[in-house]
Amino acid sequence: MWQQQFDPLKHGYHQGEKGHILPITTKVLPAPQAIVELVRCQCKANCSTQRCSCRRNDLTCTDLCLCETDCENDADYIVGYETQDSDDSDDEL
Repeated sequence: MWQQQFDPLKHGYHQGEKGHILPITTKVLPAPQAIVELVRCQCKANCSTQRCSCRRNDLTCTDLCLCETDCENDADYIVGYETQDSDDSDDEL
Protein backbone atom coordinates (compact mmCIF):
# COMPACT_ATOMS: atom_id res chain seq x y z
CA MET A 1 0.00 0.00 0.00
CA TRP A 2 1.35 3.44 -0.96
CA GLN A 3 1.59 6.09 1.77
CA GLN A 4 1.84 9.80 1.07
CA GLN A 5 5.08 11.42 2.25
CA PHE A 6 4.81 13.92 5.11
CA ASP A 7 6.62 17.23 4.48
CA PRO A 8 7.74 18.49 7.92
CA LEU A 9 8.57 21.94 6.49
CA LYS A 10 4.86 22.47 5.89
CA HIS A 11 3.80 21.19 9.32
CA GLY A 12 5.51 23.18 12.08
CA TYR A 13 9.19 22.56 11.33
CA HIS A 14 11.96 24.55 9.65
CA GLN A 15 15.38 23.72 8.28
CA GLY A 16 18.28 24.90 10.46
CA GLU A 17 21.57 26.36 9.27
CA LYS A 18 23.22 22.94 9.05
CA GLY A 19 20.25 21.36 7.31
CA HIS A 20 18.72 19.83 10.43
CA ILE A 21 14.92 19.75 10.71
CA LEU A 22 13.92 21.73 13.82
CA PRO A 23 10.52 22.54 15.36
CA ILE A 24 9.22 26.08 15.02
CA THR A 25 9.02 27.55 18.52
CA THR A 26 6.99 30.46 19.81
CA LYS A 27 7.20 33.05 22.56
CA VAL A 28 3.42 33.07 22.99
CA LEU A 29 2.21 31.99 26.42
CA PRO A 30 0.99 28.37 26.60
CA ALA A 31 -2.40 29.67 27.80
CA PRO A 32 -4.06 33.03 28.53
CA GLN A 33 -2.38 34.89 31.41
CA ALA A 34 -5.39 34.32 33.69
CA ILE A 35 -5.00 30.54 33.30
CA VAL A 36 -1.22 30.63 33.72
CA GLU A 37 -1.71 32.45 37.03
CA LEU A 38 -3.94 29.60 38.24
CA VAL A 39 -1.12 27.06 37.86
CA ARG A 40 0.52 26.30 41.18
CA CYS A 41 3.22 24.05 42.47
CA GLN A 42 3.06 22.18 45.73
CA CYS A 43 6.75 22.38 46.59
CA LYS A 44 7.94 22.14 50.14
CA ALA A 45 11.35 23.58 49.23
CA ASN A 46 12.63 26.68 47.43
CA CYS A 47 11.73 25.65 43.84
CA SER A 48 15.36 25.64 42.71
CA THR A 49 15.15 22.35 40.77
CA GLN A 50 13.10 20.82 37.96
CA ARG A 51 11.02 19.00 40.59
CA CYS A 52 9.03 22.25 40.81
CA SER A 53 6.19 21.93 38.29
CA CYS A 54 6.23 25.68 37.63
CA ARG A 55 9.98 25.76 36.88
CA ARG A 56 9.73 22.56 34.81
CA ASN A 57 7.09 24.26 32.61
CA ASP A 58 9.03 27.55 32.33
CA LEU A 59 6.59 29.42 34.54
CA THR A 60 7.34 31.57 37.57
CA CYS A 61 5.75 30.62 40.86
CA THR A 62 2.72 32.69 41.86
CA ASP A 63 0.95 33.56 45.11
CA LEU A 64 -1.20 30.44 44.59
CA CYS A 65 1.83 28.16 44.88
CA LEU A 66 2.44 26.34 48.13
CA CYS A 67 6.20 26.89 48.09
CA GLU A 68 8.17 28.58 50.85
CA THR A 69 8.75 32.33 51.12
CA ASP A 70 12.36 31.87 49.94
CA CYS A 71 11.20 30.58 46.52
CA GLU A 72 13.89 30.87 43.85
CA ASN A 73 11.36 30.79 41.01
CA ASP A 74 9.05 33.70 41.80
CA ALA A 75 9.05 37.01 39.93
CA ASP A 76 10.65 38.95 42.80
CA TYR A 77 13.60 36.55 43.10
CA ILE A 78 14.15 36.35 39.33
CA VAL A 79 14.06 40.14 38.86
CA GLY A 80 16.48 40.59 41.77
CA TYR A 81 18.77 37.90 40.36
CA GLU A 82 18.77 39.45 36.87
CA THR A 83 19.44 42.90 38.32
CA GLN A 84 22.30 41.56 40.43
CA ASP A 85 23.83 39.81 37.39
CA SER A 86 23.61 42.92 35.24
CA ASP A 87 25.23 45.00 38.00
CA ASP A 88 28.08 42.48 38.31
CA SER A 89 28.72 42.48 34.56
CA ASP A 90 29.15 46.28 34.59
CA ASP A 91 32.00 45.92 37.10
CA GLU A 92 33.89 43.59 34.75
CA LEU A 93 33.95 46.14 31.91
